[in-house]
Amino acid sequence: GVQTCALPIFDLQRSADALWAGRYDSYRADAAAVTGHGGLDAAEVRRQLEAIRKQHFPSAADATRAAMQDANPAAPSLAAQGR
Repeated sequence: GVQTCALPIFDLQRSADALWAGRYDSYRADAAAVTGHGGLDAAEVRRQLEAIRKQHFPSAADATRAAMQDANPAAPSLAAQGR
């Protein structure tokens, strides 16, 4: 029935959210190394952050999602919802 289909979809979404959170945390750790470096001008920091984002998120949709979460870190539930 309908209920037996809903649970696996929910589990898949939860797994996808957990995978995203792990990838985003890894990305943020690399990004923090750049932002905490000091000595880099703002343009160089932006350039390096963009390169790190592309490395961690080769898909344009995921890179955009990461950038949106960067801009609004107080709303992880919105970012977790995805597209």
